[in-house]
Amino acid sequence: MSCFRRDLLGTSIIHRVMHEYIRNANEKDRAELIDAVKEKLIKMIHSRDGARVAIYCLWYGTNKDRKALIKSFKSFVVKIAKEEQGYPVLWTVFDIVDDTKLVSKMILQELMSNFDEIINDPHGKKVLMYLIAPRNTKHLQYDLVQLMKSSDKLNTSKKDADIRQRELFEYCKSYFLEYFTGNILSTLKDGFKGFMMTEMIERLNTNDDLTAFYKELSSTLSTSSVEPQAETNLIEHQTAHNVLRHLIIADGKRQKKDKQKTSRFLSLFRKNKTSFINEFLALVSTILSTISPDVLRTWILCNRGCFIFVM
Repeated sequence: MSCFRRDLLGTSIIHRVMHEYIRNANEKDRAELIDAVKEKLIKMIHSRDGARVAIYCLWYGTNKDRKALIKSFKSFVVKIAKEEQGYPVLWTVFDIVDDTKLVSKMILQELMSNFDEIINDPHGKKVLMYLIAPRNTKHLQYDLVQLMKSSDKLNTSKKDADIRQRELFEYCKSYFLEYFTGNILSTLKDGFKGFMMTEMIERLNTNDDLTAFYKELSSTLSTSSVEPQAETNLIEHQTAHNVLRHLIIADGKRQKKDKQKTSRFLSLFRKNKTSFINEFLALVSTILSTISPDVLRTWILCNRGCFIFVM
């Protein structure tokens, strides 16, 4: 343990040695290493091996160790999120730490306070996606997701994963909704952000208020042009068109989640399509009531736009 006393934790060769050690050590030796390094990991997370050491410390550490480790990240959370090797460490925190109040206070609060910076960073945006769609390989790197899954067999967390994920999402959902409502145009044209938005809509509850979001989206679409080179051409824009289609699908799935509405959902679908749209497809209803028939007609007459009506 002399490397700790001599402050050599910033060197990559030490990270490599520690990574191999913690992977292969017995329970007693691993616990000793975790105890020695848990408050100093911030010096190591910039390297691949150093980040893996941090992940192993979270996997095998006690609740007390995890608490000390997370507290050592204070004021460095944004830096970790933007590190090429560091952001999976935050994924691990979301995956493994049962104390979601601590995670919200020490990790999420700092992330949400710097939301614009994080979502516009190539690595930081993956941290935000993990809060909405954890372990979803449609949006996240397959081998890193498999690394996260490898901890499941350890059974070192007592709280059900779905409950933990829901508690974290509940803390930050308002920040996501506020950002997407204020940045509709750029989000629709950005594939990663756009699908982050669709995943968010699907995860929200039926009692979450999306009125402002629906109105802002409809307002943006109402001024959309179908001219090929127009900046506001969303209907013929390959990414924006695809995101819009998935938003409509996600909104429908969100409405179906309310089990009390299931029988009414099926009944209205069979008997009254207009009432069905108004009650269960709130996004579609807002679009149809906000956008003029002339604009909708231009959608029907263009290549991608017409497919929105035949989903």
